[in-house]
Amino acid sequence: IDNRYSVQLVGIDDSPNEWTSDYKKDYFNLPSGKYIFKVFGKNYQNIISGPLEFYFYIRPPWWKTWWFYFCCSLFLFGIFFLIIKFFINQKVKKRTEVLEKKNIIAKERARISEDMHDSIGSKLTRIAILSDRIVDNLDNNFLKTNSIEDTKMKVSTIGQISREILDGMNEIIWSLSPKYDTVNSLLFFMNHYFNEMFESSNIIAKFDFKEMDNDIILSPEIRRDIFLIFKEAVNNAIKHSRATLISSVVQINGNKIYLEIKDNGIGISEQDIVHIKTSKDVKFGLNNIKMRAAKIGAYLSIISKINEGTTVRLEILLTNTQNNSFEVF
Repeated sequence: IDNRYSVQLVGIDDSPNEWTSDYKKDYFNLPSGKYIFKVFGKNYQNIISGPLEFYFYIRPPWWKTWWFYFCCSLFLFGIFFLIIKFFINQKVKKRTEVLEKKNIIAKERARISEDMHDSIGSKLTRIAILSDRIVDNLDNNFLKTNSIEDTKMKVSTIGQISREILDGMNEIIWSLSPKYDTVNSLLFFMNHYFNEMFESSNIIAKFDFKEMDNDIILSPEIRRDIFLIFKEAVNNAIKHSRATLISSVVQINGNKIYLEIKDNGIGISEQDIVHIKTSKDVKFGLNNIKMRAAKIGAYLSIISKINEGTTVRLEILLTNTQNNSFEVF
């Protein structure tokens, strides 16, 4: 029986294929979509029948599905959004840094102005007043012995005030200079100040510290507050304790600084310690220490016994920011 066949895959074949006795037809790598497969038949009498139609659907691979395109769109949109957000955050960050720097500069200028006024301006005013009085003494009572002694005392006072001004200027310069923004620099400056305070004193003084192998950078504000706490505690011990021995120990343990100032003096009564811890008055100068310790978030401990002495301990916790620099936590 001489039967012939012709087929057409609509969308792939433009027209039915040539007549053939082969009843099979192969298609490869068909794209996804809907198809109609038509089959025509012809017998030996050339009578054509058909077409028979077969409908089928080829699903696309997952990477060509609508949900994949949707997810890709969301992903690209998310990337675009993150990029825009990143640049906006960078811009805001730079703007914030500029504002913070301006704010820091403004605060620093205000602090320097206050320091200059408090520690230098008032002392220069005293020098000016004493100088005027000396001139008056020389003009009016130069030959009187009591006037000469009074003039000597005023000159001596001027010399003392001048040295205090120089010390104050050195502290201001030290607190501003970036090359001193390290813990080791702070320790050496404290040691220099401590030894200088007892040069002309009968009090035995001991300052114990160990230089760090890996130095730590401190912000100028923190470095200054730590030094002023140390200075206030030492001055307080010298002025009020009547001690024969004053010692100070500084230890660095990880991100903690331990500072201790101890004397063997007359001590502070329990009532006075309670007053210092609760009052805002500057009695004994220890309230200055309390306020500065609270400012930098340090732990302050004052231990004292009558006729046995006083110990001031300070524990400062530092947190690493970046570039090996530290700020108080």
